Amino acid sequence: MSLRLNGLILTAVAVFAALSTLAHGATILLFPQKPRPGDAAVVMVKGMDKTAPAELVVRFPKSSKEPRTYHLRGDETRAVLIGIPLETKEMLLRVKSSKGVQVAGIRLTLRHRKTPFSRLRLARRYLTPDKELQKKIDAQRRMLKHVLSLYSHQWYPEGPPVMPLTRYRETTPFGAKRVINGVKVSPHSGVDMAAPTGTPVKAVLPGKVVLTSHLYYTGNTLVIDHGRGLFTLYAHLNSFSVSKGTIVRKGEAIGRVGATGRATGPHLHLGAYVKGTRVDPLSLFSIPSPLWSRYIGD
Repeated sequence: MSLRLNGLILTAVAVFAALSTLAHGATILLFPQKPRPGDAAVVMVKGMDKTAPAELVVRFPKSSKEPRTYHLRGDETRAVLIGIPLETKEMLLRVKSSKGVQVAGIRLTLRHRKTPFSRLRLARRYLTPDKELQKKIDAQRRMLKHVLSLYSHQWYPEGPPVMPLTRYRETTPFGAKRVINGVKVSPHSGVDMAAPTGTPVKAVLPGKVVLTSHLYYTGNTLVIDHGRGLFTLYAHLNSFSVSKGTIVRKGEAIGRVGATGRATGPHLHLGAYVKGTRVDPLSLFSIPSPLWSRYIGD
């Protein structure tokens, strides 16, 4: 079975779930079919009236994230990239007409994510910094949060992502429960990829470099804005190969693997953020290739 959307063919069994169709004719599709907490996903709404604006409302029950509303207009088929919070177990999708009438909706239980324990021993200063250092760390966190909250309407990707390293060993997955020096800390916010110092790091997707800075915990850190609320972050770099403001191509070398900041050895910490929500960067690779260039919208 397959679905054709304006020349795009998607195999139903492999890549989508037709979640809800009501009498009004609107259908909600989800890519991937069974997302997990912490995944990035694409919600596609098909069969909308081109002349009538509508809204997609995404809610995550029992999560600190506020409901998010996306405006759908101007096309029969519309898709948006969403970030699913790590702490949630279900999500609610609703499409409403301009008059507030629900035309499609679904409540979805998310697939279980395995979150192993990661135990580390680090220098004490990385766990209990003094007051002056803590002020510096807090300022860096605010700066990074601001950078990741920026929104560009330009969409840079024209195809699926590529891995940032040709060869690596995954040491800590996204969402891992961490214990540092015997103290529980926040779940791991990205994926750690061990590789030799100096290994070239490639941009996962095209975009604009919006940060190249040395931060206390993540060391030499680079952030790329791919547009419409999607960012990737590359941490613990030994050096940068590009500067802030540079427009980079997918697969272009942007830095080299290092062990700067809070690190036990040379590795790349790869992070991804969708409209401020941390997501598993490897989940980006579960989104069907054609969607990257043709359907992802605001």
